[in-house]
Amino acid sequence: MIKKYNKLIRDRILEIIEAAGEKPYWRTLSKKEYLREIKKKVLEEAKELIAAKSKD
Repeated sequence: MIKKYNKLIRDRILEIIEAAGEKPYWRTLSKKEYLREIKKKVLEEAKELIAAKSKD
């Protein structure tokens, strides 16, 4: 079974996947792709922060 995440990765995640017996596929994004993805990530985190603050 193939799992596809389409996410930015960090914190040794490739090593963790390999330690679990899986074979990760990854690629390095171009600068333009990276900027697009990092903006999406910042927006996602901001939405979570707003939602958490309104519940607190």
